[in-house]
Formats: sequence, structure tokens, C-alpha cells
Amino acid sequence: MSSVVTNDVIVVTNDAKRRKNISRPAAAQKASDRLNSGLMPERRSRQAEQQLVVVPRSTGRDSDEPTRVSTSIARRVPTPRSFRTALLAWAHGGNLRSFPWRNSHDAYAVLIAEFLLQRTPSWKVVPVWSQLMNRYPTAGQLAAADSREIEDLIRPLGLTKRWGTLKAIAAFVSKAGVPRTFKELTAIPGIGRYMAQALLTVLLIDRVAPADSVTARVYKRYFGLPGRQDNPDSAVAAVAEASMPRATTDAKLLNLAVLDLAAAVCKPVRPRCDQCPLRGSCASMGRQFERHSWRMGSQVSPTT
Repeated sequence: MSSVVTNDVIVVTNDAKRRKNISRPAAAQKASDRLNSGLMPERRSRQAEQQLVVVPRSTGRDSDEPTRVSTSIARRVPTPRSFRTALLAWAHGGNLRSFPWRNSHDAYAVLIAEFLLQRTPSWKVVPVWSQLMNRYPTAGQLAAADSREIEDLIRPLGLTKRWGTLKAIAAFVSKAGVPRTFKELTAIPGIGRYMAQALLTVLLIDRVAPADSVTARVYKRYFGLPGRQDNPDSAVAAVAEASMPRATTDAKLLNLAVLDLAAAVCKPVRPRCDQCPLRGSCASMGRQFERHSWRMGSQVSPTT
């Protein structure tokens, strides 16, 4: 009969109801909650999704029968496939936010939106982007616009010092159009790695997985990756890439779903786990994150 010893509990199958003499006591309910939350460090295959008995470290009895036993079902291991499947279903269920640039087929308009969205909440960008598009519907008109007018329009976003960059991007696009490769996009002043990747996926050019400080939070929590939640490191890049669907349309939808999940559900503080479509296999399900509590220990390793 097998058993698994964790920091607070010993987990055994129903046919091996025995206890260990462990000195530090822990509440059975807390043990059950830890099991349900998916924070158990051991990896479980789908075959291990069986009924378990959670036995407290110390029952205060000498009997072989455990006391205050609670049962639970082991959480599924988080995988790129389960991540992709659940989020695409959530997106198709009408849960994505609606912004005017998401419905635009104009590459210039989408590029301007991505530029304004850098470190700026989407709801703040909507009126500014709409005014820019109404006043300067083409890249050539924006490139030739008065600098003070542009500065006044983007002032609500705190981007007044970037009017020159915005004009430079418009000037480039007016002559050569919006580039369709990562190398060409990042060669334009003001367009970095994330913005280039976002443009490639939003414009349905390539199936890439842009990751920033916002989307990194979703990937790190779901896959149980260690380190700062707002750090889009190589581990985040790896699981994000592994999660991408083969079709560019689905890749775009998945990337939008990750963004919107981070904004509406997987919040930095007090995430709404009960509303999350990933709760069935998330490594951090039910965990509360206080402000400035950014570090997470090693949890469930991602598998493909």
C-alpha cells in the first residue's frame, strides 16, 4: 500500500487506512483544502485521479483507524493541452471583452492600438484610440499631423513624451506598410518584442505567444512556475509556446483569452478562482495572493 507524506498530511488510498506518528499536528480540513487546491508537490497522472483519504499528521490515538478523515478527488495535472482547451471553450462562450480595435481589419489601426496599450489599461485607450482614428484615419495623415495636436490627444494616457515615436511609426507605415515579420517589426523605433509578437498574432500572420507581466501571471499560477508572477521569463515562454494551437485564428483567440482572464478573473490580488475556467487543473487553485506577495515556490511541473 502506498502513501505520500507532505508537509502537513499523509495521503493514503482507501484500502490502506493507516496513520504515521508525525509530531506536528495539522487540521484535517486544512489538509483537504491543500489537496483540493492543487498545491501538492507530487505529480499525478490521470490514472491517479482516484478517491483519496486525507489523514492528519497526529490523531492523538494509537488505533490503526484514522480519525476525522475527509475524502477528495486529486486534481488533474496542468498541461498545455488542458490550458488551451479550457480557455478556448471559455473564449467561444462569449467571455472575451469587446474593444473597437479587435474588430478592425486595418493593420495600421491595430498597430496604433497596440502602441497605446503599452502599460495602459484598455478602457483608458478606447476614447484616445477612437479620436486618433477619427482625426487621422490613415498613417500618412498621422505622420503629417501637428505634434501639439497628437500630444494633446494622448495626454490622458500619460504618453505625451512619446508623440515623436508615434509619428515616426506612422511615417514608416505610410511608406512601407505594416511589416509582416518579427525582425522587420522590431526594427521600427518604439516597437519591442512583446508588441511585435502581439501584432503578429492579432493580425493572423503567425501563431506566436506574446507574454508580458500581465499574461505571465496566468501562466505561472496555472503551471505552478516559481519566481515572480510578473516576470515573463523563459519558463513562461516555454509553456506559452507549448500551449499555442496550430491554427492562427485559434492562437489569436487563445492570446486574447489569456489577457482577458488576467484582467477579469486571475487578478494580482484575490483572484476569482471560483469563476475561472482553469480551476479544474490549476496548480494554484484557491490560493490567495496578498499585495506584494509575488513569489511562489516550485509546485507542479508542466507536462505536455
